[in-house]
Amino acid sequence: MKIDSSADVIRHLAKRENKKLKEIAQNIGQSSSNFSNKLKNNNLTAQDFIKALGYMGYSIYLAKNDKQVIPEIRKGIGDPLKGMVEGVMYDTVKSDAVCHTECIYGMHVELYRDAEGRFFVAEYAEWCNGKNNISPIAKKDAYRLYKAYGDGSCDYMFE
Repeated sequence: MKIDSSADVIRHLAKRENKKLKEIAQNIGQSSSNFSNKLKNNNLTAQDFIKALGYMGYSIYLAKNDKQVIPEIRKGIGDPLKGMVEGVMYDTVKSDAVCHTECIYGMHVELYRDAEGRFFVAEYAEWCNGKNNISPIAKKDAYRLYKAYGDGSCDYMFE
């Protein structure tokens, strides 16, 4: 079977797993006619596609051509923080947490990489009226921080 679309993937796996499309639709919160139309017109949202795959026992992940799996966005341990520095908006929620320091004297730093590949640190002050801050960091300095506090799972970010 030639697979050209997300709809083809769903149909193929449904047949393979002996699942009816109506059953899949119900389990992802859609009417069978709506789901059928989305398959027919090949306009499944990514969310619908992922839910349908999940219901059938499959999951999606990204991998580089060398087969190294790229993990989902890694969440940080600090509160969400965003700020603009020199015209660039940095946002911890939309970026990958790379590593973090220990909390010393009520402060810790988390290293992030955004979707454009820029590194920045979120500096957290955990005392009353403390001010959290975002600061860009050069890749070479980010790498030094990562080597000191990282767990080795983000090596691909520095290639």
